[in-house]
Amino acid sequence: MSAGGIAVATSIPPLLSRRNAGHAIDAEYQRLCLRSWIECGFRVVSVNHADEIPALAAAYPEVEFVATERNSSAVSGRRTPYVADLLKVLIDAPEPVVGIINSDLVFEPSEAWRAGLPRAVQDAVVTGQRHDATSLLEGTFRKYYWGFDFFFFDIKAARDLLESAMPFAMGLAWWDYWLPAAMSLTGRCVVTLERPTVAHLIHKEPQLDDTWRELAIRFAAFIVQGVATCRGTLPQAVSAVLPLCHQLAQMPELRWRNRGADAAIGQMAMQFIPAITTNVASMPVKSDTPGAASDDIVPANVFRRFEDRLSAGEALERAKRLERDGRSEDARGAFQYAFDRTPHDVDLLSAFGEFQLRCGELSGAADLLRQTIKNEPESRAAYIVLAVALYQSRQHRNAVEVLEAALARWPDLPEAHELMRKLSNQLQDR
Repeated sequence: MSAGGIAVATSIPPLLSRRNAGHAIDAEYQRLCLRSWIECGFRVVSVNHADEIPALAAAYPEVEFVATERNSSAVSGRRTPYVADLLKVLIDAPEPVVGIINSDLVFEPSEAWRAGLPRAVQDAVVTGQRHDATSLLEGTFRKYYWGFDFFFFDIKAARDLLESAMPFAMGLAWWDYWLPAAMSLTGRCVVTLERPTVAHLIHKEPQLDDTWRELAIRFAAFIVQGVATCRGTLPQAVSAVLPLCHQLAQMPELRWRNRGADAAIGQMAMQFIPAITTNVASMPVKSDTPGAASDDIVPANVFRRFEDRLSAGEALERAKRLERDGRSEDARGAFQYAFDRTPHDVDLLSAFGEFQLRCGELSGAADLLRQTIKNEPESRAAYIVLAVALYQSRQHRNAVEVLEAALARWPDLPEAHELMRKLSNQLQDR
């Protein structure tokens, strides 16, 4: 890679588990992510524990692997590398632009990354919020508002961050809050990029456990200490959370470990994100980059019909809010809008089906829930809700068959056992 390129540091996991449109995609997804980075002009460096590297290097020869012996396992039980160690591999990079990115992102293919980032990172850090999907080619896109998955900056910024980077780590909470906060405290602008963007296959999020709590307290303490040494006007995002950070930094450990800080921690996140994302920018992107055949999972195809799929995702979330507000007819219109644009999206099918069930539209609900199971056979909840819809529409035997199918897949599924007992008892009483 020439000195005019972009170097990114990540940590590729030994095993990645992902499902796309109801099917396991796993290592294929990691290869897709890597392909998208390279097509965007990134030189990729992955920081891993030494014993992980031989197998990973054989699987991904296009990646440079760097070994680190320390990791966050003492905090989280997982061998994820510290952000400090990712920064260390970047500070001597010949490229004018460096970055840290999560390993499971598909970058939108565009020359804008190479053309726009060198200028954009001057006195700034460029970040963005991913777009979650259950299907890379057909699903809705829903922006993940509560965190960041990539950052681009210059070498000086990487050096400036090193001192305060511990103990934040890849794959754990709060590193993506610490980094833009740290950048802003050094006087840099935080730019949130709308386009080009990144896609991400939805997966189960980590639980809000003691690791989440401990790192939140560390973030709060970092803010308090950073403000004490800050010269000049405090950044807006730091000012927004400073009172809560003072409260959390002084809280006894026993209290926050017993969930006494959870409400304040959640409020800190709710105040920080809107304040740190006020400076929004876009770089020129072709509206529909030509892709390969329609069924090929390649980076260009992932972003096909992006605006249409994003509007469907926004409509899905709007429909949920409208129903909560008691505006069922408006919710129905939003659900239908999303369905017309992304009729195979699993989350949409499930949510629309459950909505119709609550509205007493049993036949429509059953149809949508059957489609949910067809598109995602591992959706346990869909089996249960479908059985309820069938029973309420007096298709008792069909309801029992659905539960039997669920128990054949998951013999210990408690909801299926409970509902089966209720249905059996009611059928016996008839």
